[in-house]
Amino acid sequence: MECNQGEEESRKRLILDLTRNNFPDWWSKQRQPAFGACLVSISTDGTFSTPWPDLQLPEAEALVLNFETGQKTYALPEFIEKVDKLKALIVTNYSFFQLSYAISMSLDLV
Repeated sequence: MECNQGEEESRKRLILDLTRNNFPDWWSKQRQPAFGACLVSISTDGTFSTPWPDLQLPEAEALVLNFETGQKTYALPEFIEKVDKLKALIVTNYSFFQLSYAISMSLDLV
C-alpha cells in the first residue's frame, strides 16, 4: 500500500496495490473501516481472485480501478453504488483482451 502516512481511514489519497493477491492487514482482519479519502486508486492483476470487500468511501470523489483480467466480462465492485460523492470513475484494463463491463448503477452527472 502506498501513501502510507498516517492511518488508512484518515488519508486524503488511498492507493491500494492488490497485485499477486497481496492484501493490506485490515483486509484479512475483516475490519471494514470508513475511509475519508477523496481519491482512491485500486490496482489488481490477473491473479486477483478474492471477492471485493464492502469498502466504505463516503468522501471519495474520484475512484480509479486498474485491473488485468483474461475474462471477457468484468463485474465492477458493488461498493461503487454507495459512493455518494463520486464525480469521476476511471476504469482501465491493461490486459490484451477487450472487455465489456457489467455496470448496474446510475451516476448522476453534474
